[in-house]
Amino acid sequence: MKVVIVDDSRKEAKQAAQYINQYFEDVMILKPKEITSKFYQNYDVYFLDLEMKPSGQDIARELKRVHPQAIFMFMTHHQSYIFNTQVYNPFYLIRKSHFEDDLKIAMDMFKAETAHFLTVISQKQKIMVDMNDIHYIEVYGGKITIHMEEKDISYWGTFKELMKELPSEKFMRIHQSYIINKDHIQGMYRTQLIMMGQYIPISRKCIKEVREYFNRIVS
Repeated sequence: MKVVIVDDSRKEAKQAAQYINQYFEDVMILKPKEITSKFYQNYDVYFLDLEMKPSGQDIARELKRVHPQAIFMFMTHHQSYIFNTQVYNPFYLIRKSHFEDDLKIAMDMFKAETAHFLTVISQKQKIMVDMNDIHYIEVYGGKITIHMEEKDISYWGTFKELMKELPSEKFMRIHQSYIINKDHIQGMYRTQLIMMGQYIPISRKCIKEVREYFNRIVS
């Protein structure tokens, strides 16, 4: 994940980075004026100082227009600011006086919140897809299409890397071109699974495992 720290105090930003680097590899430090020129660069997590000018709140307001899925963590010397930041839906408010302790709590929450998300790049935009919403995934020649109830998302990637991201207790590969979400199986007909009303082929290699699983869930 790409992370940026925005603070007008270089010293405090470097101190914050020492702790944040324990959780993220790709961490950048920017001044307030620098981040305003990089609004269209896609970071995943923003650590924003509230006392700088423009303030972390002002920057968050502009960023939410461009990157609605971005995650904000505000940093402050004043705990009372928490009431002024809720409109921006921050993930956490980190007190600079208790930075290490607050960051640990925030990171524990962050891991729990994002564990069921799949991050993909589609049309140059980073998108976090809730795995619970995925019905099945189709892979053809490097193009991956995620089929969901409300929309489909397509991007370029490899089957091998995709399988590493998906928990085996929730997803099953049933064909060289298809992965299904076990929670959304509607039925089985001969050598096909029914997903979203569509008949998805099962390969000879996978048919025994799929049939055994299907018999277990319907029995």
